[in-house]
Amino acid sequence: MEIEQFFDNYEQALLSNNLDQIITFYTVPYTAADYVSGSKITLSSWEDLRTYLNTYLGLEESEIVEDSFELTDVTFSSETRAIVLAEEHWVQTADGEAWEATDSLRITLIKISGNWKFQKIELLGWRGKRG
Repeated sequence: MEIEQFFDNYEQALLSNNLDQIITFYTVPYTAADYVSGSKITLSSWEDLRTYLNTYLGLEESEIVEDSFELTDVTFSSETRAIVLAEEHWVQTADGEAWEATDSLRITLIKISGNWKFQKIELLGWRGKRG
């Protein structure tokens, strides 16, 4: 399935810890919503998205050593728009310490020029150990 391949490729990009590879999976405007903390941000430029992802993923201070997605539901509202419910399990390390969690996500994907892109990611909840 196309969506599963998209997430497999995204996992590999995350494990590369290379922002140039990771950002290709996104589009602008991009919205990130965190219903745990009550925050929401919409980014309208590639520069703002790059800064956000670098900070959010902690690429300067840590390394992503594990990241995998379990897709629990995929609903297509059109041929170019899908809503995905997923559990993302990740592990990051920094200064000899590891942070590990599983995030419950609702993800909106849109298809642009034949490629799926993240348009919106909503954090619905999480469990695990965060630093």
